[in-house]
Amino acid sequence: MLQPTALPLLLLIFGASAATFAARVPPRAIRGYDSYDGFPIWNGDYLSEVGLLRQAALLAQQVNATHSERETDDVYYVVIDEGWADVRGPEGTKTATRRKRHPGRSTGGKETSDSLLTVSGDRPRRSLNAFTWYLDDYGRPIPNPQLFPSAINSTVGFQPLVSKLKLIDPRFELGVWMLKGITQQAVDDKLPILGTNYTAADIALTSMPCVWHTDVFAVNVSHPAGQVFFDSVMSLYASWGISYVKVDCIFGVGNYDLNNIAAVSLAVTRANEEHRSGATVPPMLLSLSPGVLTSNEMANSLRDTAANAYRVTGDLWDCWSTTLPACPTGRVSVWWSTLQLANLREQVNEHGVLDSAQHPDVDMVAVGTIRLGTNHTSTFSFSNIRYIVALWSIVRSPIILSGDLSGLSPWLTPDQLSMILGNKHLLALHVDSIATKLASFQVESHSSLAIKSVWTALHVARQGVAFGVYLYHAGYNSSSEGSETEGVWLNADWNALGISFVPVLRVVDLFTGRVIARSVSTSGPSFSVWTPVNDAVALRFEPDV
Repeated sequence: MLQPTALPLLLLIFGASAATFAARVPPRAIRGYDSYDGFPIWNGDYLSEVGLLRQAALLAQQVNATHSERETDDVYYVVIDEGWADVRGPEGTKTATRRKRHPGRSTGGKETSDSLLTVSGDRPRRSLNAFTWYLDDYGRPIPNPQLFPSAINSTVGFQPLVSKLKLIDPRFELGVWMLKGITQQAVDDKLPILGTNYTAADIALTSMPCVWHTDVFAVNVSHPAGQVFFDSVMSLYASWGISYVKVDCIFGVGNYDLNNIAAVSLAVTRANEEHRSGATVPPMLLSLSPGVLTSNEMANSLRDTAANAYRVTGDLWDCWSTTLPACPTGRVSVWWSTLQLANLREQVNEHGVLDSAQHPDVDMVAVGTIRLGTNHTSTFSFSNIRYIVALWSIVRSPIILSGDLSGLSPWLTPDQLSMILGNKHLLALHVDSIATKLASFQVESHSSLAIKSVWTALHVARQGVAFGVYLYHAGYNSSSEGSETEGVWLNADWNALGISFVPVLRVVDLFTGRVIARSVSTSGPSFSVWTPVNDAVALRFEPDV
């Protein structure tokens, strides 16, 4: 029996067959940074080019600080969220210059040079969240040059910014947020669809707006120009060097649109074939949002698409302690996210899609300064982050930091954060685990709500050598007031874990890399470990030879 340790459980045991699992090794893990939690435009916070590069530099410090070992094929995505194509300028400027070509079909669907047209952001807004967009001649959103001055025209786009990110860290790739479909602005202006004799008005399903961003419409993909529009958008973005596209208002209850998902998916596939075939840069990944609630049927409908990630919860932000599913201001709690993930994964297990390339997205990890109404520092502590990163890793959820990274707190210091993000052992878990299963899940109600969850996964090294079995045991208490010494015991049956054939094991703490126990026998009935609440421990079990 291991003595109580200050860390909920995750363990890895050597012994699985490499031949059995090598063909099902998932793609690289999705990690990085997203600007939304720190710079939400609806709160008047716009992230500029300089600001994004500052956040990228801070991210580089975090992922490089703990370990000097670097693998050249590791990728971190730096994602510009909502607002990069909004006409409103820095700090909520009301008037800006919009890049807009004069609409018409005289170009014959061929690319032309930019002309500039000054527009006023004071004109009536179409909805609370409506933009006045920067669009090119073909209705495709392009960067606001007030925010991103290196984006001198739609042909150059974000190419200079991609190059600047590479100077900070060669593993960094740029991603962008976008809404599904086509803007009402493009429809009103009857902008042509590139390569066709049709306009945006011909393909817009105006009866199907985004429910929370009503100036953007679904696209009629049965129309001859419908798929062409999506193809032109993704081809343009791929030509800029974009490697991650976060498509919003397209997935989850109230937003689910399989026709547009399939069309966007095909467009991403074609863009990769056009711009990334044989290239040294990674292929463009596709992420679907907002999730909120995701059913098993929705998750399974993505199996034949190119979607790499799909949201399964609403916006997480930094809410931990609550006995209710929803936190104030519409946020969801870690408790609710854990429960939703467990419910979904348990159903998905029955349909055998656990080894797919599609990652359930439990939302971004809020750290640093969070701007929700008023600025505040993320309430997540070091132990909270360990819980989140360990659980997100074993289910292979994207681990995307969000917030202003310059505002880390005394209860989550830069050194502590880098200890987790720069940990090569946790990265191996996140990257190479397969066949994730929810072994058990219990919700207990006493003085506060508590969760006991056990997850297992197999691990295959990139060289095809099998490592064994991961097991994650989480202790969660909805009350942040609880004593750090409180916790729960895990009693895991060796046979149930499938590792009884390994007679003697040693235990390695993945957070520190140290061996913390030797000569652990599997001849006994079970394995027990103490799991503190609101925390995570990462262990690897391997043959003690």
